[in-house]
Amino acid sequence: MTQPLNPTVSKQAFDLTPIENLIKSELEYWISYLREVRSDDKPSYSEILNNSPNDTSAKTKIQALRHILETLPLRHKALASAYNTAAEFEISDQLATLIESLKDEDTQVELEGWYEKTLVKSNKVKHEVLGLEKEIMELEDGRLEELKGLMGILADVRGMIGEGYVGKEEIERLVAAMDAVGLHCDGVMRKSEEGGNGSDESWGLGRW
Repeated sequence: MTQPLNPTVSKQAFDLTPIENLIKSELEYWISYLREVRSDDKPSYSEILNNSPNDTSAKTKIQALRHILETLPLRHKALASAYNTAAEFEISDQLATLIESLKDEDTQVELEGWYEKTLVKSNKVKHEVLGLEKEIMELEDGRLEELKGLMGILADVRGMIGEGYVGKEEIERLVAAMDAVGLHCDGVMRKSEEGGNGSDESWGLGRW
């Protein structure tokens, strides 16, 4: 349990500005990122198929393929990067084979027939893509809520400090929550001696 701060015994200095700036910056970036990847000119896979159910033009085919082979993997990679983890984007053998074939510049992918059979009429492929898309959107939304939650924890810590409490446990909780969402704060908690009494210690922010 945290103890009330006695200013005559120990000076407690908590500069939360660097932490606050880091969280706010990431939150603002993530909101902007979601707005961009979900803009009207970047339809979902179901929207691509539903908006042009009878459209077999090259434009629609390319849009559908690009969504599968480029958009979804990039969004998954962005999530992995945000959490500082390795990207593990799994797709079916059928889609993996297609990706490999597209890497060969001499390969001419014939879309006529294949497009309708594989991307439109194949429930297996359609469900797989929609499932991946749903999972990615849920993870993106989850990160947004986690970042908002960090702001709430930060407010709690500020409140504890403002009321004259040490708040060490609350800061440790905040740092742990930041680590969980990829905002690692190695060295944030730093023990340092104060003043004339060598036994007096304070907890402050170390170097990022």
